[in-house]
Amino acid sequence: NRRQVEESLSRALCEQNTIFSANPDIIYVADMQARLVKWNKSLETATGYSPEELMGKKCDSLAPPNEGAMVAATFAKTLREGKGEVEIHLLCKSGALIPYHFNAVPLRNERGEIIGCTGTGHDITERKQAENQLKKVYEQLIHSEKLSALGKLTGSIAHEFNNPLYGIKNIMEQTRDEIGLSKEIRDLLSLAVRECDRMAGLVRKLQGFYKPSDDART
Repeated sequence: NRRQVEESLSRALCEQNTIFSANPDIIYVADMQARLVKWNKSLETATGYSPEELMGKKCDSLAPPNEGAMVAATFAKTLREGKGEVEIHLLCKSGALIPYHFNAVPLRNERGEIIGCTGTGHDITERKQAENQLKKVYEQLIHSEKLSALGKLTGSIAHEFNNPLYGIKNIMEQTRDEIGLSKEIRDLLSLAVRECDRMAGLVRKLQGFYKPSDDART
């Protein structure tokens, strides 16, 4: 019976180590000083550090300087509240930064005493890329809607200018044709008519700025 128990325990430990090593996500164990004491191959692959370089390495040193405090705060929160999570950039040996989501829970010994933290880290590069793409699409949509609103407003203003402009032009043309006006007055009225035509051209350009699509008209 004892031998069977030992064999079962050995198989369980072997399976646990296999799962630990084969997991594509980072799995880590840190002591009370937030120093790495155990990890799986994924951490070495992601960071480029050797096992000798990772052993005893402070967890916050695997983040860029501006995010190290977030790691330390999450570690302290985990010990205090029983769980923690944070999104940071994993600082690789090469200097490259990879966005990761880390979670952590306290690690306890057989007496229930907290002796450190353990958790996982998941590469969120694809998620971040999707979020950035969605943000760009949203910004383009907002820009398009603003242009559409501006076009409608411009078309409306142009329409409001158009009617009184033609009325003013007609009045000036009729006044210019009155008998008894001096040449100087006629020339000024002709100039005013030409300016009305120029303004009418500008109004047509403004109206052309907003042309509703066939779908909008229907």
